[in-house]
Formats: sequence, C-alpha cells, structure tokens
Amino acid sequence: ASDAIFESSMINISTSAVLNVSGTVTGAGDVIVDVLEDQPEGEWKIMTASSFDASFVSTNPDWGVYSRNNNTELWLSRKLDSLFIIE
Repeated sequence: ASDAIFESSMINISTSAVLNVSGTVTGAGDVIVDVLEDQPEGEWKIMTASSFDASFVSTNPDWGVYSRNNNTELWLSRKLDSLFIIE
C-alpha cells in the first residue's frame, strides 16, 4: 500500500517485535520506531516476508531501514546521523 505506516516496537535492548508476512510486501511508507530509553546502537529484525517490493524510510533520523537475507527480512539499524532507505 502506498503511504503505509509501520510501527516497530523495541521489546528490550536486544529484541524487537517482528511482523511475519507470508507473501510479498509491496508499496511504500514510513517506519515509526518506538524505542526504549537509552537504546544502544545495533541492528534489529522487524519484518520477514517472501520478498519486499517496497520502499520504507524511518521517521527517526537516528534509525535506518534496510533489507537483508536475499530481500526477505526488513531490519532497523541505529547508528547516529545515519538514514538508510530500502528500495
């Protein structure tokens, strides 16, 4: 879906909630990152799918969004002053 919003929640410092999609994710939208106080730098898997034909951008400039593992996983990365876009 175009203009979709996906909100990701950090469960604890090392784990995020993961949405598992059985098909292909399509469209474009924003990822809102709900973080814990003092969340350290790192990487967290937030979604899995058969594949991604989508473009996501993080609404938080400290968090990047990108795909991994042959375009079947969507990940967040917290690296200060970094912004990644999956296309």
